[in-house]
Amino acid sequence: MNTLRRLINEHPRVVLTSFVVAAVILIYVLWPDGEQKAIPHIATAYFFDQNTGELLVLPADTDGPVDTESGLYQGEPAGVRAHVFSCGRCTEDERFVGWLEKPTALSPHTTEQEPASESAHIFIRSVDNPTWVLYDSPAGRRMRDRVSERCGDGQKLRYCAPKTMRVE
Repeated sequence: MNTLRRLINEHPRVVLTSFVVAAVILIYVLWPDGEQKAIPHIATAYFFDQNTGELLVLPADTDGPVDTESGLYQGEPAGVRAHVFSCGRCTEDERFVGWLEKPTALSPHTTEQEPASESAHIFIRSVDNPTWVLYDSPAGRRMRDRVSERCGDGQKLRYCAPKTMRVE
């Protein structure tokens, strides 16, 4: 420590110049030059191809059903939104499709009364049952409850969303 003090006392201009040069280099390296350009990303959602059982990742603002390479499913586009969950991590091995979803306007036939609520005009169904039910109906609530019951003791149901898409 005495050597450093002696150096500063004997050569103050060299020390000051070194400090200024180091500060300028640090500012140059850390300070953004000009306007930073953010890399745009878009939110995504899972969709399910009802013909193949494959999960697709599309922009979250996509209105379903969507056309898929597999063609139509029961006269409609085969891709419907999928709500994917896990009782652990959202890895491909641990996640599962809780229910599929599509707007009621595309399928006017249902076994239940259509609700008065505008937000409730959504059909859901499980992957292994072809019958669509209204989201807010008793059958829809039972279906959603069964999803939350899939996790055992000590496990917590987790909603799995795909990673955002980078826009080039």
